[in-house]
Amino acid sequence: MNKRLGWGKRLPFQERNVSGRWQFECQHGADECLGNMMETCLMDVLQDFDAYFLTIFCMESGSSVTGNLGACLQVYAPTVKLSDIMACVKGDRGIKLMHNNAQRTDALQPPHSYVPWILVNGKHTDTLQAQAQSALFNLVCELYTGPKPDACQRSGPSPAALKMLSRCLK
Repeated sequence: MNKRLGWGKRLPFQERNVSGRWQFECQHGADECLGNMMETCLMDVLQDFDAYFLTIFCMESGSSVTGNLGACLQVYAPTVKLSDIMACVKGDRGIKLMHNNAQRTDALQPPHSYVPWILVNGKHTDTLQAQAQSALFNLVCELYTGPKPDACQRSGPSPAALKMLSRCLK
């Protein structure tokens, strides 16, 4: 059985069951699939959004997503061993997690037809997609239902938030 997730003729991701074991093929090759698996396992091992978000942001910001994991862990999740992440990547746990991600992607309503496919509060519309890609900060402030943070009272992130973002980008 093949599950195809993606858009147009060139699909970004495929999974297929070969003799009871899921195999994955990514649009940009094996390195992309490895990076996806590393990030999936990282999220599973850390279970802490702040830690895995910053680590993944670090990985994605460098020259090699797969080559950056060790260094990014040292900075953002120093208590996690690279060997623990790689055990997941190379084992059944990583395959199960990737298959689960594929199932969740395949179940999107409406089904996604391009990448990135952005959901906001579990919903996708062309308007939300465009707003998220052009002015995510403003969209979050607009849709936030609690008391508006100070940053939302201004026309963008505070100087302190921008300084932190520039530090993350280094």
